[in-house]
Amino acid sequence: IQLSVYTKRKIPFIYGDEEKLKQVLINLIKNALEACNPGGKIILSARLHKPNQVQIRIQDTGIGFTESQQAELFRLFYTTKEEGTGIGLAIVKQILSAHGGTIHVKSRPQKGSTFILHLPVNHNTY
Repeated sequence: IQLSVYTKRKIPFIYGDEEKLKQVLINLIKNALEACNPGGKIILSARLHKPNQVQIRIQDTGIGFTESQQAELFRLFYTTKEEGTGIGLAIVKQILSAHGGTIHVKSRPQKGSTFILHLPVNHNTY
């Protein structure tokens, strides 16, 4: 699996609990890895989205989700995995909400998924 990371220069810091935000990224990257077949690609990118928001995108070429699956992805105990518990994405959403952030997904079956996170910035860190 090929992993690429892209960032724009001058991305300000975001407020938050470092460990919780790491947990968010680890969960999303782990899910992307599990969704990809050998030879798949994962792209992480970060940029200033609005003057007060950083956007982080985790994009994969994995199995993707149907529209009905996408509507349920962040619901506690919902899973598309045989061995899944259905708590990972629910916790991700909860952590982001607690930080004033949001998450949504764009996906197509057999084409992959993109999880898009928005988090508020600390304006004193430019």
